[in-house]
Amino acid sequence: MTSTDAALAALASLLAEARANFTCSFGAKLNIDIPAHAIVHRFNPGDADAWFMLDSVRTPPPLTPTGASRIANLSGNLETSLFGGWQKPVTLQYARVLADSSFPNLCVGGGFTNAEDILEAIMLGASTVQVATQIMVKGFDWIRRTNDRLEELLAGQNLESLQGHALRLRNAEGQEAAQPVIAAIQPEVCTNCGVCTRLVFCSFIHENPGGKPTIDRDCYGCGFCEALCPVSGAILMEPAI
Repeated sequence: MTSTDAALAALASLLAEARANFTCSFGAKLNIDIPAHAIVHRFNPGDADAWFMLDSVRTPPPLTPTGASRIANLSGNLETSLFGGWQKPVTLQYARVLADSSFPNLCVGGGFTNAEDILEAIMLGASTVQVATQIMVKGFDWIRRTNDRLEELLAGQNLESLQGHALRLRNAEGQEAAQPVIAAIQPEVCTNCGVCTRLVFCSFIHENPGGKPTIDRDCYGCGFCEALCPVSGAILMEPAI
C-alpha cells in the first residue's frame, strides 16, 4: 500500500465498509509506506478495533560496492523487509501520532530491544507491544528476563495508569518549550583527549595551548560534542544565561 491520494482513499473506504458490515472485531496493520500523519488525516479511528504498526520496514537491502545485494539469496530487487533497533524512533513516532488522535488499541512493534523500550511505547500510548527479533536472536528466556525487568521498572506503579503517561505529562506542562542550553567543558573531568576539538568540527570549540579546550558562550546547544565526548561528564549542557 502506497500513500498516494487514490490508495489512501481506497483503503479508508475499505475500512469504513468493513466497519459497517463485519460483526467481529478486526484490526488494521500499517507500515511506513503510509506516513503517520497521513493515517490520522485519512482514517477514522473507529473504523478498526485495533491498529498494528510497524513490524519490519520495507527498505533497500544492504548493498556491496558493486550495487548488488549483500543478502545472498536476494537478487534483482531493491526492496526487502528489514528490522532492527534503528526502527525504534520511527515506531515510537507512529505510536505518539496515533495515540494523540485517539486511535484505539495500538499494538506497537519494531526496533524494541529491552524493557525500557517497551515502557516508552506504553507511555506514548501503546496498549500492546510486539517484540519478535530479540526472542529469535536471544531465545525464549529473553521474555522472562524482560518481564522481570519490567516488574522492577513498574515497582509500585499501575501499568494501566502509565499508558499514555508521556502524552498527559506533556499536556499538563502546557505549551511546548525548550530551555536554551550551551555546552560547557568541565576542566576537572576533561582529559584533553582532543575529540571535541578535532572531530566535532564546531566553530565554537577551541583548543587552548597548555590548557583544556574552551567553548564560546555563543554555542547554541546542539549537544553533538557532549554525545561524541568519550569521557562521561567532561562536557555538560548547562542553561544559557
